[in-house]
Amino acid sequence: LAVIEDEAELDHLIAIIRTAGMADAVVGFSDLVTEGTFLTVVGSPAFLRWAPGDPDGDDCGAIQATPGTEGTEDTVCTGLDDYVCEADGRAVDPSAF
Repeated sequence: LAVIEDEAELDHLIAIIRTAGMADAVVGFSDLVTEGTFLTVVGSPAFLRWAPGDPDGDDCGAIQATPGTEGTEDTVCTGLDDYVCEADGRAVDPSAF
């Protein structure tokens, strides 16, 4: 799953999600290990620019791309949702999520 590292990358991913015709998409962060501490799938602190109303107590990370509500959001981890992946050669840290 994609790891958001900064504002520019978040904005780029929002544009990709919109171009694909999606409202939101799951990306690589969660607070499954420690509630309220959002880590990426590589174990680093997550870059967060919360969408309005978030975080709201869910555990998995997503990007909200609907105009006017853009940003990161927490979402349920059990649904079959759209997602964004990246391949940059970094190893995943299974203890982070």
